[in-house]
Amino acid sequence: MGTLNRLNWAVLQQSAGADQFVAAGGPLAAQLGNQQFPGFKSTVVIGADQGYALPKTRGVKKRVVYVDGHTAAELLAAMNALVPQLGADDVLVLTRAWCFLKEKFLAGACPAKAAAYDQFPQLQALTQSRSETHAVVRSLADDGYVLMVPKGLYGQVKDWFYLLPTDPNPKKLQLRANVPGVTSISVLRRVHDARFATRYFKGAGIDVGGGNDSLALYLEFFPLIKNLIVYEQEQGDGQYLANVPTASFDFLYSSHCLEHLRDPAVALDNWLRVVKPGGHLVFQIPDEDMYEQGVWPSRFNTDHKHTFTMAKDKSWSPVSINVLDLVSAVRGKAKALSVAQIDHGVRGRLLGKGVDQTRFPMAECGIEVVLQKLPV
Repeated sequence: MGTLNRLNWAVLQQSAGADQFVAAGGPLAAQLGNQQFPGFKSTVVIGADQGYALPKTRGVKKRVVYVDGHTAAELLAAMNALVPQLGADDVLVLTRAWCFLKEKFLAGACPAKAAAYDQFPQLQALTQSRSETHAVVRSLADDGYVLMVPKGLYGQVKDWFYLLPTDPNPKKLQLRANVPGVTSISVLRRVHDARFATRYFKGAGIDVGGGNDSLALYLEFFPLIKNLIVYEQEQGDGQYLANVPTASFDFLYSSHCLEHLRDPAVALDNWLRVVKPGGHLVFQIPDEDMYEQGVWPSRFNTDHKHTFTMAKDKSWSPVSINVLDLVSAVRGKAKALSVAQIDHGVRGRLLGKGVDQTRFPMAECGIEVVLQKLPV
């Protein structure tokens, strides 16, 4: 993806309520011409020859200003002109931040030539000059971004940047002692089923809600995985995956996450959205009879919002979801390869005794679903 495509312009525009997209300087501005961005009423290109003057357009109340340039000097010249002109509700996005920041970016390290000239103090002074109205956000994605964001929008910035299949995991993964979760219990079972290593877990994947029990901790058992990103609350809402591009991952994996989301049907739709046609979605949820064992709210996890069963005529749970109905609802988008109750290692004599068997190294107590996304 190019630099322009790292940002989810539709989400940014909606969050900011912006009317106009302004491209200021640099090679990307020259490429834009009259290209229309989603949601913006107008797109304007300005440059040094115009003094980087923001246009006075009737009806435009809020702008997104995108600043680009070949060098730190070009970027600073544009920023010097634009920052004083920003309205209290305008958003400014500066790209190629590695010209100023001596840090490691996804696109590589700050170029030696740029690092030799420490112009960060000038940039910092400019961005902080609007501290009463704007917060400053730095991102190491690509070759770097510095954003000036109205303070009321600060918490939404994480949804503006797409998470790409080639990105590294946002936090360091670490194996923990004891039983961190059901994924750890499931590895041995899946290693003995060749479909997981040769068909389902291939290419670039995303693990929704993986946390400390992510599949990414066990990559040596699934050697065809090229990269696996763990998607947690810090990255966004797992129900929508709003900052994950459509059809970008080869597979999606999730274990014991769907029951925490407000609307599992909406989540399943979005999980399929981000998988490429032909790719796989593998998810597991707790079986209500093996996990909650007839008690609601759940004794073992108070954040559970739903229970799940498979083809029962009637459930004791007031929030029960039939997995077959859930899967049937997406039959026009995906083919069900497997829907199975995973009761390996479940000790029948402990059911109904108030014991969470997923805290021991044998029982998954779940329902596993494997889907393959259909061609468009």
